[in-house]
Amino acid sequence: MNIVLGFGSTEEQYREKIKRQIEEVVENCLNDKFENKDDIWFSEEILKNIEGKIKEFAEETRKVEKEISAKKIEDKPERYSYIYINFAGNGSDLFFGIDFSHINSRHPMSPDGMAMMQIRDSKWIKVWDFRDSILKISLRKGVN
Repeated sequence: MNIVLGFGSTEEQYREKIKRQIEEVVENCLNDKFENKDDIWFSEEILKNIEGKIKEFAEETRKVEKEISAKKIEDKPERYSYIYINFAGNGSDLFFGIDFSHINSRHPMSPDGMAMMQIRDSKWIKVWDFRDSILKISLRKGVN
């Protein structure tokens, strides 16, 4: 974990939370399509669905950031973040490139109190992660 003055565990926890939420988005796109986790694969239809849901998910974080940015500095929360996600996938792999922008509106070293830290991270999900139970999935149609 990289530490930058004015940023730290809050931002690290946020990044881990976002990665878990990405897993949940993928699970939700898969759970009513398959009866058995051994049959899971990422079809073109599923890839398009995942891409759309991920785009919506990232846009929501940016909407919140825009609302916060419109406020006076004293009315902003001390820390907030937003993300951009790039997605690529095929029948067996999903890759999410995540650009995190973390903002501290009470930064001690900044003349106006504002500071930003940007981190580029990734999440890679393989179809085998579900088959081998590395990632849990609840299939609505049948056996887990």
